[in-house]
Amino acid sequence: MVLIGRKKLTLAEFGRCIAGTCQGKTIHFGSCSTLAAGKREALQFKRATKAKCVSGYTECVEWFTSAAFEILLLEALTFYKRTDAVESYLKEYQGLVKDLGFRMYR
Repeated sequence: MVLIGRKKLTLAEFGRCIAGTCQGKTIHFGSCSTLAAGKREALQFKRATKAKCVSGYTECVEWFTSAAFEILLLEALTFYKRTDAVESYLKEYQGLVKDLGFRMYR
């Protein structure tokens, strides 16, 4: 679920709103449980938007912990061009990845 203003949208609905506008981009949802809908819906969103990668959390996250993790994520996304390399880098923080329910779909 994505909240835009006061309007709630499913990931599929949001994907239709921005269809085709994210070609080659990485989209990260830093909000609670946005990717809790599962892999299939996340990949449908990725295809609809033409994004290279979609990431986010399946759990309700504490802002401080997720902010710290996102610094690591942004560093990796900036340093590595390939998303598989980003995933490999994040294995060093597997405990944090698991606690946050972080997922990356490429």
